[in-house]
Amino acid sequence: MASHEELGTEIQQLGREMHDYALCQGLCMVAANTGGQQTGSTLYAHAPVSILPTDIPKELFERAQSIAEDFNLLVDRCSRDSEWLLKTLSGVLSSDSFTAHLVSIFKKVLAEGISQPWYLGLHRSDYMVNQPPSGPHSILQVELNTIASSFGCLATDVSRAHEFAVKRFGPHIRGREYESSRIPPNTAAEELSAGIVAAWTVYGVPEAVVLFIVQKGERNVFDQRKLEYAIWNHSQKVRVIRRSLDEVNARARLDENTKKLTLDGFEIAVVYFRAGYTPTDYPTQAEWDGRLILERSLAIKCPAIAYHLSGTKKVQQALAKPGQLERFMTEPDAANRLRSCFAGLWGLEADDEEGVAAVKDALIHPEKYVLKPQREGGGNNIYGAAVAHALQTFSAEERAAHILMERIHPPIHKALMMRNGQVMELDSISELGIYGTFLGNGSEIKLNKRAGHLLRTKSADSDEGGVAAGFAVVDSPYLVD
Repeated sequence: MASHEELGTEIQQLGREMHDYALCQGLCMVAANTGGQQTGSTLYAHAPVSILPTDIPKELFERAQSIAEDFNLLVDRCSRDSEWLLKTLSGVLSSDSFTAHLVSIFKKVLAEGISQPWYLGLHRSDYMVNQPPSGPHSILQVELNTIASSFGCLATDVSRAHEFAVKRFGPHIRGREYESSRIPPNTAAEELSAGIVAAWTVYGVPEAVVLFIVQKGERNVFDQRKLEYAIWNHSQKVRVIRRSLDEVNARARLDENTKKLTLDGFEIAVVYFRAGYTPTDYPTQAEWDGRLILERSLAIKCPAIAYHLSGTKKVQQALAKPGQLERFMTEPDAANRLRSCFAGLWGLEADDEEGVAAVKDALIHPEKYVLKPQREGGGNNIYGAAVAHALQTFSAEERAAHILMERIHPPIHKALMMRNGQVMELDSISELGIYGTFLGNGSEIKLNKRAGHLLRTKSADSDEGGVAAGFAVVDSPYLVD
């Protein structure tokens, strides 16, 4: 690791320029030492970023982009097969109270009848380049995010920041020639906001508003606000309000006849969740009751509870089984396109023969695997020797609530990361996210597009990859042949 002082005047100067550019462009987060609480004297800091883009093979970047629409369709079709979805998740419920709560809400909505068939998806499929000991590089999926797929707006800003850096301080930087044309345009902010506006339009009530469900003490508020302002740029008729789940429970009103949802005097057209994906978002029953109110309503949800459940790790693992993709993806070669990016995935139930064999190998070679629970947000996975310990000590119910995944081995590269105005050079690995937007009602599709990208880069010594959780920085790809 090279410290800020050891990097030389060229990189120190570039770091100062990127620091000021980030602050001027709102490439920021609430400072960590504030606890996320915003007051008149709240401190803000630049978001953790790389100061130069990172090499990504162009062929693999384009392959990841090319299957975004397929994944959008897959999520929608899984979500509408409630029998399959409930059966797939049944084994995790006894030991995973969070998923059990979500399934309980889903069952209540099904029993009552789904009020709103239109579903909005703002998804992000995350990948890593896999570099095996022999053979060509490939791109393998880490996970598919169907709720609170964040950083689209900050990722757009970082792409622009890197283009600025290369054009202004290049083409030769630190002995390397950079071409700004190799930094792909990033349309995430524009496309994600356009998806929300499309759902608002389908709802069809000009006076209705978009509701952002947010966490209290949210640090990533700039990414959210930029999305709100991008919505305004698409249509100044669309108003956004921000509320927490407990505020929904306390003040929302649901018409039991029409299922129209009102909150603080506003009719709600679209509910966009930037909270609700982790157990800590539900500290009391009030938050669960607020989620149920939203799910029962006529508002178009992003995501609906069925989309949320379709993004769980157990569903990801189930879809990797022979014949499961083909159940949903009937278009020519669609299943093969998706399967080509799947890493090895195994269930841990006692009657899963392939899973039993994988567990035996993981006990001997735990470094080859990752153990994943049904969680989003970073900091939840189990790696290394801890995999073997967990497999030996978990109860049958705990095993069923996890999946075992082949560990991806991405190439290690040098990266210049900036936190708190200080630049460090680290051995690093990167994770590429491709956004997708989808709007459909089960029989009609209004929108199905890829929608920009996110690159996160972290120390090669770090197992987790969340920016907000403090593990990674926001980066952008530099496409190489």
